[in-house]
Amino acid sequence: MQGLPFLIAVQDFHSPGSMRLINSAMTEYVFGVRHTLREGGVHVEWIGEHVWGNVREPSGFFHFENAENVSAVIVNSQGTLPKFNRIGYLAGFGDRGVRMIRTGLRRGELDGGNPMPRPFRQVVHATGYSEAWVEGMVVLHNPRALRPLNPSLIPGAAHEFLQEDGRIISLLPPFHPHFSMTSITVPK
Repeated sequence: MQGLPFLIAVQDFHSPGSMRLINSAMTEYVFGVRHTLREGGVHVEWIGEHVWGNVREPSGFFHFENAENVSAVIVNSQGTLPKFNRIGYLAGFGDRGVRMIRTGLRRGELDGGNPMPRPFRQVVHATGYSEAWVEGMVVLHNPRALRPLNPSLIPGAAHEFLQEDGRIISLLPPFHPHFSMTSITVPK
């Protein structure tokens, strides 16, 4: 494995729904930067530490000593049991009478003038529905990596790159959910 990129995959299941927060929380932690919308534009704030109650943790994991050995951190807010249900259904498992409706928010940057998230609704049991395992994955690339990861090695994921001024450049697939919920109806 010597000479190859090293990645860390992280999932958050510490409380119900917590995986919905993993993308923004991990982006802020590894890059040490927070983006907020203010006065019609993006405001960049560098974060020195994260505070929760009496706990204080330094921010900017990719700037820690020896972190240059980590090429990227991967998170996926869609790595959930409902995804297994949807993928299993697509693979032909289960009762064909099961009905699944997936709703959520997707990234909107590729839609032109307004980069805000967009709601989506998908009928999983409908002809033509497709979903890949990688859907929803976010790859946070270490700007200091000794062995950078080539984004083409993980097609279909969103790839995030921190710039020196704190902006984050994204390489996005055509559809990328921020989060989703799946309603499942079982036949009687």
